[in-house]
Amino acid sequence: MGLASSHASAVPCSSWDAASVTSTPLPPAVAGWAMTPVPTAGLGFDAPPNSTRYRALRVLGRGGSATVWRVHDLLLARDVAMKVLHDGPCADGIDDTDGGAEARLLGEARLTGALSGPGVVAVHDAGRLPDGRCYFTMQCVDGPTLADAIDARVAGALDALGTRTLVAVLAGIARTLSGVHARGLAHRDVKPANILIGPAGEAYLADWGLGGPSVPRSRGTESAGDEGLSGTLHYMAPEQLEGDGRHQGPVSDVYSLGVCLFEVLTGQTPHQGPSALGLIFQIRTVDAPDPRAVTRGADIPAALAALCMQALARDPARRYVTAGSFASRLERWLAGE
Repeated sequence: MGLASSHASAVPCSSWDAASVTSTPLPPAVAGWAMTPVPTAGLGFDAPPNSTRYRALRVLGRGGSATVWRVHDLLLARDVAMKVLHDGPCADGIDDTDGGAEARLLGEARLTGALSGPGVVAVHDAGRLPDGRCYFTMQCVDGPTLADAIDARVAGALDALGTRTLVAVLAGIARTLSGVHARGLAHRDVKPANILIGPAGEAYLADWGLGGPSVPRSRGTESAGDEGLSGTLHYMAPEQLEGDGRHQGPVSDVYSLGVCLFEVLTGQTPHQGPSALGLIFQIRTVDAPDPRAVTRGADIPAALAALCMQALARDPARRYVTAGSFASRLERWLAGE
């Protein structure tokens, strides 16, 4: 297909108040969460998360502060995914000695659980392992991530999923985000590695660790990273990199969806840079290229390229107004309209 991959490989309510879900203080005891921890120094990030209820099977993915395992739930006789905090200080340098990392993990579990519905993985359980590490378990999706699917296309795999299938996946994720945005929330880290594709082609948006109310956040409260920013640089909207709180939130998620679509079509993200600062400069100051100009040997429909370019507009006012409107345009393209 003439594509070249540029992304790093990665694994995969009726009435409620969004702010309370993400900011409620850690209670004295939540599913055993506040039990006196057993010292875990030296166990290593990948120590199997075994307990009387769970048996570790294999690692699904690793992040800066947690590892996701596939485990077997002995009580309910099923496999689930378990997100487990690393022992000791987080690998991303955040000081979690005051329980901050635990509170963030519980906040992610609560938010994901509150959003339970189409396109969001279900949360089952949360607690503390016998060795002291905190965890929560969720639905295990048996299928690739969108990042895996893009890599397969780039490699020319015979069983690679086609463009229409992956566009349908993104339309489903846009629909999920539309419902989330209507509740006053944003994901803030939409990227192929966080999009799971089920056996029947159903799409799920995972990893809500940066999600929360779609209101401006001061730089002083954001996670450690380049210039104190939170997210994944290649998929961040220009206003996120400028700290412009006027537009951060739903419209920034729409931009990230546009980056995902661009990568589906071309095998790479729209902006490249020799360094993190170079990449930030590119995203903030240079318009995304037409995907047809990036892959001269690929047959990209003009209408689909136009949809992608509008989602990637540097000016938030020129993008799709909502994730729902972006989903509708993708669905219309799939229907041949």
